[in-house]
Amino acid sequence: MTAPFFPDIDMYWQPTKYEYTYLLSPASGWAAFGGLDIEVRTPYYLLDSSLEGFEKTETGWISHTDGLPDKELTLTFCESDAPQRDPGTRQYTVLLLAVFGAGFLLAAAAIAGIVILTVRTIRKKTGKQKK
Repeated sequence: MTAPFFPDIDMYWQPTKYEYTYLLSPASGWAAFGGLDIEVRTPYYLLDSSLEGFEKTETGWISHTDGLPDKELTLTFCESDAPQRDPGTRQYTVLLLAVFGAGFLLAAAAIAGIVILTVRTIRKKTGKQKK
């Protein structure tokens, strides 16, 4: 069977990594499931796989299992066999975390201020009524 896949693209790496997920679990409901042959035609390097046993071929990668695996199939490919983390994305991630952190602190301060003002207002009103 040939299936088109659309990857999860991880641009935090140079060159970019591509992760593909193929759901095998729907086949677990079939009455009988024999061996499974998986052939991936790609010029890219296979960096990671949820299944062991993939072998390099002239056209890509191939694997065989005697039965249905217990987990979904995930494969990570890249143009390089040793991609490097993109240093620019680290700075972006740190900046993004700082912005969200500052926003969270401002929101927490605003909520605390509203609670304090509400408590003071209630205390003043209840204190005046008792006199």
